[in-house]
Amino acid sequence: MNQHFASCKAWVRSSWHRFLVNQTALLTALLLIGVFGVGGLLANSAAHENREFRMLLQHQVAAGLREQADALGKTLSDYAVWNEFKDSVSRTHPDYRWLSQNLTPSIYTNLDVDIALLLDPAERKVVYAIKFGQVLADPSHALPLSDEDWRWIDAAMRAPHQKARFSALALRETLGKHDRSPRLYFTAIQPVESEQGEIPPQHAKLLLFARDLDAPLLHSLSTSYLIRDPQVLFAPETNPARMSQPVTDHDGRPVAWLSWDFTPPGDALLIRLLPGAIILCLSLIGVGALLNRQARRLQRAEGELSRLSYHDHATGLPNRHKLRQHLDTVTAASHPGACVLLTLANLAQVAETYGPRVSERLITGLAARLDGEILAGEMVARLGEARFALWLQSNSDTERAARLTRLQHHLLQPLTIDELTLHPRFQIGVSLFPDDGGDAETLLQQAGSAMQQAARQGRQAWVRFNSGLSEARRQQGQLQMALRHALDLGQLRLNYQPFVDLGSGRIIGMEALLRWSHPQHGDVPPGVFIPLAEEDDALINSLGAWVLDEACAQIALWRRRYAPALFIAVNVSVRQMETPGFHHIVAAALKRHHLPADAIELELTENIAADSAPELEFNLSSLQRMGVSLAIDDFGTGYASFSYLRRFPAVRLKIDRQFFDGVPEDPQSSNLVKMIVALGHAMGAQVIGEGVERAEQVAFLKQIGGDIAQGYFFSKPLPPRALEALLAEAPYMVP
Repeated sequence: MNQHFASCKAWVRSSWHRFLVNQTALLTALLLIGVFGVGGLLANSAAHENREFRMLLQHQVAAGLREQADALGKTLSDYAVWNEFKDSVSRTHPDYRWLSQNLTPSIYTNLDVDIALLLDPAERKVVYAIKFGQVLADPSHALPLSDEDWRWIDAAMRAPHQKARFSALALRETLGKHDRSPRLYFTAIQPVESEQGEIPPQHAKLLLFARDLDAPLLHSLSTSYLIRDPQVLFAPETNPARMSQPVTDHDGRPVAWLSWDFTPPGDALLIRLLPGAIILCLSLIGVGALLNRQARRLQRAEGELSRLSYHDHATGLPNRHKLRQHLDTVTAASHPGACVLLTLANLAQVAETYGPRVSERLITGLAARLDGEILAGEMVARLGEARFALWLQSNSDTERAARLTRLQHHLLQPLTIDELTLHPRFQIGVSLFPDDGGDAETLLQQAGSAMQQAARQGRQAWVRFNSGLSEARRQQGQLQMALRHALDLGQLRLNYQPFVDLGSGRIIGMEALLRWSHPQHGDVPPGVFIPLAEEDDALINSLGAWVLDEACAQIALWRRRYAPALFIAVNVSVRQMETPGFHHIVAAALKRHHLPADAIELELTENIAADSAPELEFNLSSLQRMGVSLAIDDFGTGYASFSYLRRFPAVRLKIDRQFFDGVPEDPQSSNLVKMIVALGHAMGAQVIGEGVERAEQVAFLKQIGGDIAQGYFFSKPLPPRALEALLAEAPYMVP
């Protein structure tokens, strides 16, 4: 009995041992399967992510290089397709004087064109050259063109199917005996031709622009596509830790490689996740959960890579690549809609005044507003620091107009950030599908043209694209470029129109009026070139500073010669008043010419009352504390006269010239002028009648209590010498 019991006990012990051994083997097998399975899964996923990310990055960098080449080609076309340029260089001896005035070294600083060559293909020589902002005495030293390059140019010009423009070329250059390092250029070449689209002759002069792929351009590519340590190599990259993109010449052969550091995101992911996976695999119970968890982590990692590639990191909105994908999809499906492009116009002022933290929160707040406006099937994207784009679906003009108006109204509402109330300002351009374009690129370009038109008009309302915008903008762009050089070329001057005191009859001051005489366009009206200057903060500020200094110098001279109480009025734009520290510029001009503050008067249009920018209010308050007089120009035609006068008390009001057309014959016009004079006096300001042309108007203005008159009855705007003669010979102008 005991023996039987002992044998049963031994059998149980043996069976339990075998069970434990088998169970351990099973657990070990499961553990090994889990470890190797998860390890293999992670390794495969990491390799897949590495491949996908490489392809995406390669595509983005290649697209960036194409964009640089295309941008250079577009800049070239703005010069090459130009009647005056063609006439100046098509003659036997090119007009070098015209070239020096129009194809100037400023293209290096303003357009990032490092080298500009005018080529004569018939002679195979360089006629004129600008290199790094310098006109070369010997043009042949600007850029080496080999016989092969000249043969390619000749062949391309002879081919009847060849387009006139060649772009995205790359050349090498050895700079000299002291610098043997080569340089890589993006180049674009095009025949100089007329604007009428005539086919250029076989040996027409050619214009070539080149842009150095240098450190600033590499930095721009690095910032745009998040690549580290970009370098230009002239041999294939051999370092496996770096990626490269070939840059080809006109025959498609690589002449250089753009190389950058590449950190495989999948490898980093594998290093981060594998230890956790091994630990979880030690428990058989958690094997299934482990695999599920790792799969979810991989999905999140893939989503994060996708987000980095197709979304803006600051706002979380889709970026330009994602927007183009969406536009390609909806246009392929023929869904009608509107492409809306908008720019936050006063972001730079907010950043300068309140710092980058407030400007970043302003951007995220506006992004949230825009995101709240879109419906299913629509999209909002951030394209740049202050630029956004939307795709809005619409089936009718009425529905589209209502949505755009509602969007504009919503965007213009103030935002409160850290107890600061900010008033955003926008320019909004709209293009429609399919009316204005059939693809993403065209829709964005047309919306951009409309947005630029809104900026030029100073409008807060949205502007719809029309086909005349592009040509008009091209002409305005040429005029604006000429205006940038007008001051250096001595084309700008100031004329002066006197102010006459109606009580004493004496000239008590004058208004400085800017004039531009262009050698080709003649006298350009201020109503044309002033709005062009106001599109560019740097341009309007430089012109404004010159006008202020010139006017101060002139009034200082006249106060010494004729009357120490004379004052001069200078027109100031809203853009100048919004410039931080503008009051310091005024103070410096007064100090430089030893003038008291009451020697100048700043004229502002009453539309400035619509602008509540803190920089503007601070400048106005500072100028008033300095004792500088403020006058309101064109009073009665603007935004809100009472509101303006309460915020910024003015010394003088100028009645707009349109109110004097019917005075004193028309009772309605006469009563309106009387009301403005009474209003000005009630607010403690003198009243100036502008545009006075007849003796009856002078008598009427004097009778109703007007203080000062200005107009052709007394004098048209005069150059300094003519006005000096007026001051000397006829200081009394009212009997």
